[in-house]
Amino acid sequence: MFRLRSRVFVSHYKLHPITELHGKDLFDVWYQCILCHIALWKKGVNHSDVSPPNLMWYKKDGKLIGVLNDYDLSSLANEPGPRGNERTGTVPFMARDLLTEEGQRGEIKHLYHHDLESFIWCFGWISLRYNEEGVL
Repeated sequence: MFRLRSRVFVSHYKLHPITELHGKDLFDVWYQCILCHIALWKKGVNHSDVSPPNLMWYKKDGKLIGVLNDYDLSSLANEPGPRGNERTGTVPFMARDLLTEEGQRGEIKHLYHHDLESFIWCFGWISLRYNEEGVL
């Protein structure tokens, strides 16, 4: 006999894209999204699509709260994931290892550092969208 458990998170807050932020607020929300990702990874949830549209935030009691959103491409660590060219992710923000021929054939195991690299690509992309006058 086994038990199937699931948890549903219902947010009563309007989620905003991380691209609306800059400076310390941008960094703090980005870091909170990484902490969310770490907690889920340790519980066996592999997001596998870290990209700017999936990094969100809301305000609660005057504080900005980072949220990692969009789990439709995620998988559980103990279940088989995508194979070969079914590798998931948003290409401009995917880890370089996963974009190689070996990665596309599914010969490189998706590890935590691959998603962390995606967070770094996201932060660079978001940061470089700005000049002195605002968003380019």
